[in-house]
Amino acid sequence: MGSSYQLLKDCAPPEPLSGGNEYKLCVDGYLLNFKHAEAQAKEAAANANMTESADAAGHQEQFEQLKAAVVERHEVMRAQFSHVKDCFICSVAFGLTPAPKPKQDSASFGQFLVRFIGAAWPARMKAGAQRV
Repeated sequence: MGSSYQLLKDCAPPEPLSGGNEYKLCVDGYLLNFKHAEAQAKEAAANANMTESADAAGHQEQFEQLKAAVVERHEVMRAQFSHVKDCFICSVAFGLTPAPKPKQDSASFGQFLVRFIGAAWPARMKAGAQRV
């Protein structure tokens, strides 16, 4: 059996877009991405505070703050995933949907004329042959 699985501890949480890629999002997507980054920073700060806490009472309080930060980040992520699912622009920015291929420039008038004459030529030849 070729089942593939990954341990939960090895899974990386989804990261908000950064490094200029966030500018490819729509306005709502950009706001949700910003909220996701803020929530992730709060969670990291709460985790650092919990790690530094020495006494049990402080440790428990920091743990509660960490749980609240994790819940907040998950809520923001759910909202962001829901938005990306319904928004083509954000879906492309996150790499979930391939970007549309750019249209080729429309043919110039000369190219159009050449095609028209080429298409009309067999009809004129047929009409000329029928007259003979």
